Formats: sequence, structure tokens, C-alpha cells
Amino acid sequence: MKRYFALLTFVSLAASAAWAQRALAPPQVGFIQDSRGEVRAVNGLAGNFLVGGAAASGIVSSAYSGSFGLLKSASALMVIDQQGRTLATVDAPSGPALLAFSPDESPALAYFQQSKALRVWGGRAFQPGPNVDQAALSIAPLSRTLGALVVQRGDDLWELSFELSTGAIVSQTALPGITSPMLLLAGGGFVYRDAQGVVVRHVDGSEKHIAAHLPASLAFGQMGNGWIQVTDLATSRLFAVNVQPGHEGYYILPEVRQ
Repeated sequence: MKRYFALLTFVSLAASAAWAQRALAPPQVGFIQDSRGEVRAVNGLAGNFLVGGAAASGIVSSAYSGSFGLLKSASALMVIDQQGRTLATVDAPSGPALLAFSPDESPALAYFQQSKALRVWGGRAFQPGPNVDQAALSIAPLSRTLGALVVQRGDDLWELSFELSTGAIVSQTALPGITSPMLLLAGGGFVYRDAQGVVVRHVDGSEKHIAAHLPASLAFGQMGNGWIQVTDLATSRLFAVNVQPGHEGYYILPEVRQ
């Protein structure tokens, strides 16, 4: 009987220690893609980040929703989970892609910039989408039947909504005063740059300005739920922007050493 209670006590303590370790583990912010085409998990809190080892390599384009990620290699489109494990893969054309998620993460879209074709992830499998006869700068699903994309017309940007089934344009809205680069956000609204830093425009038209010394040449990408990656295209340095209401901020990410 004593041995039984001793064993039970040991198991209980071990379970408590394991639970405590999980509870003390830093929260996951998302995944970043570096200049070498490696995708790495980012954990921690705002301003105190830990960058993990490479979860994937040879990646051309990537985005992460907070629950799963889309990765584009030279010839394939993949879905990964929070641990970086591949859940699904499908053949894809060469070149970069624009990747985006809806608020509830399904559907997710992949727009292949060279062929202007879409792939739609419904949560279980990829489905082919229409060719969109527009050179998109950013893309986002609006619902299970509609998507949005931003295009350049002369000096102006326009946001177009279109049918996911046919690619037919449903509506067009000018974005005066907005210049590329910019990024459509899941749930509506978008992020762009101005002379003082990063601007988050919400669905209701209100804006939040985040002061930042931005690189002269940059790209935006989705690295997590409410988190945006900023890549300095000249130096390959990486930065993170928290766009969650009430928590907005701009942070330098740790440099990744080979």
C-alpha cells in the first residue's frame, strides 16, 4: 500500500511539473520568414522575443494566422500547424505568392503573382480558384464567397472585391493618400506606412498611428494573429508590429545567426 501511495504521489508531482512547464512556456507570437527562405517560430512577449530554429527552408512566401500557416516554396503550397508540422501540400506554380486569412481562418487564400491564379484553403483541402485578371499588391478573403485585393492604377491604389468562384469584380473603392507597400488585414482594414511610421486603418475608417523609424524599402507580411512582419529589403533586418487594438507597437526582432 505504501508503494502504491508513493507511486501515486510521484505521478501526481510529475504531472504537476509538466503542467507548470507548459504554463510557464512563452506564448507563441507567430512565424517569421528570413532572407534565406527559412521560416522560424517566434515566441515571447512584445519587446522580448525568442526566435526558434528553422521549421522550414526553401520558402518563397509565407503567412501565419495564429493557428496555422501557409508556405510557398518554388513548386508547392503547404499548410503547417503551430509546431511547424506539414498538414497538407499541393503543387504550385513558380514565383512568389500573396497569402491571406479570414477572421475565422477559413477560407484562406493564395494568389500566385506570376500566373494571377488563386488557391483556396477551406480547412481540409485546397480548391482551385479563378484567375484574377489584376496585378494584386495585397489580398484578403471577405467571406466564403468574396475576396478583396488591392491594385495600383497610376498613382492611386484601389481596393476591389471579387467573387471567389468566378473572379468577377463586384465593387471598387479608391484609397486616396495610401501608397504601397500596404497589407490587407484579416477582418477588414489594412496597414500602410506614412512619414511617421505605421498606420493601422480599421474597418470603420478610424486610424491608429504607430511611431517607427521604418526602412526606406520594406515589405509587410502576416506573422501571427494581430502581428505583422516588416522586412527591410536592403539589409534583411526583421521587425514586428502589433496591430491589436490597445496594444499597438513596433519592435525589433532578434537577429538570427546561422
